[in-house]
Amino acid sequence: KMAVWSRSQRCLQRLQRIPVLSTRLTSSHAMLAVSANQHDFSRQHSAAVGVVAAALATATTVSWAMCEEEPKKKGGFKDKTIASYEDKIRYFAEPSKVFRYFATVEVEGTAYMRVQDFVRAVTPGERQRPEVGLDLFEKHPPTFGLVQKTCLKSRLFKHDKHGNMPDGEDSGLISYDEFLFLLTVLSASPRQFELAFQMFDLDGNGIVDINEFAQVQHAVQKRTPTGKRLPKASQEVVSVSDLERSQMLQRFFGTNGKGKLTLARFKTFVDEVQDDILHLDFVKQNSLGTDTISELEFASMLLKYTRIKPEKAEEYLQRVDTNFPEGTGPGIAYEQVRVFYRCLRMIDDIEMALSLFHSAGGGVTQDDFARAAKTVTGLELGKDIINFIFLMFDEDGDGELSHQEFVKVMKDARSRGLNKGKELPIKNIGRGFSALIKCIKQQIMMGNIENKH
Repeated sequence: KMAVWSRSQRCLQRLQRIPVLSTRLTSSHAMLAVSANQHDFSRQHSAAVGVVAAALATATTVSWAMCEEEPKKKGGFKDKTIASYEDKIRYFAEPSKVFRYFATVEVEGTAYMRVQDFVRAVTPGERQRPEVGLDLFEKHPPTFGLVQKTCLKSRLFKHDKHGNMPDGEDSGLISYDEFLFLLTVLSASPRQFELAFQMFDLDGNGIVDINEFAQVQHAVQKRTPTGKRLPKASQEVVSVSDLERSQMLQRFFGTNGKGKLTLARFKTFVDEVQDDILHLDFVKQNSLGTDTISELEFASMLLKYTRIKPEKAEEYLQRVDTNFPEGTGPGIAYEQVRVFYRCLRMIDDIEMALSLFHSAGGGVTQDDFARAAKTVTGLELGKDIINFIFLMFDEDGDGELSHQEFVKVMKDARSRGLNKGKELPIKNIGRGFSALIKCIKQQIMMGNIENKH
């Protein structure tokens, strides 16, 4: 009895999103509720069938009008196959191949990325433009992509509230070295940059020049999984061509490359990059186009950068969907998400604080978690996002955080999966090879049978 009632409720909740159906469904839903209260299975079943039939009849009537208003959704077999292939490139390919696949511009034999290309390169599921691809670039004259002075005051990943980025060529391009550096910005902790900055500030005055900054970049890259897999990086002087097309370097060191960069200005730039990439991700994940994201969408946003088993990820999503069915939760505002990700930059220290609570013999409560985050980062997390985190990572339902799994997923989310090595999953390769051999044998046997007949 309750299964029929539950299924009809979920169906009604989905159909009521269509305004034309709302009035009819509300009255029919009331009829079904009366039947459910009477606990009469035959009446309940008849009412459920009647409600769904009425809803489907009305839905059929309005479906043609809706098809004209809403664009056809993507997600066919071809799109999914290409998206899966591109995600494998992001996860497992060497950084040089990732760059060559997502870069779209070639100037005098050198490949460059637009800022939009970089966003695609680090965002799972974002399709590359169909007319370009691996080592397929748009060829442009030497004057293309030169940074104009008017753009130096703009943020590198400037975009509007809908996530649209300007297409102009006057804001510069991203070279391969800058691509590696920006990957490092997204995957390294602030303390790593601060320490490297101080180490190469030879005179201790809190500033570095363009050559010292190159050493800072390489030092931090060597401490990230992505950087460790690179061949020994060159620390040569930045070329004039790269400087002319680099908004980042010109902001740091001026148009002639002779300026000085302070640690404070550098921290501001890192904050801008991380906040802008986060907001672009937030906008793409948010189906409503508002400043608030649903709990289920936020859970998907956190999980898409981790490599936990799909069954485990589905378990988290199911738990969130059970606690906040059909978007009934209050949602999570972007400002809360931004503050949360600021805290994640210090997830290593937060992990240590949570371990102290655990080693003291008690579990981690919501108050404990909020206190640990504020002590480590100085930031105060909102109640909605803390409640969400505990519901998602409370595996045994005791109201306490399963902090080890939480930390694992959050480290991946903080670095957008760039904290992982690029090794291919050998076990899967072996399993796939065995399946291939088995398939070949089956085909041979089928061929032999056919020949006999």
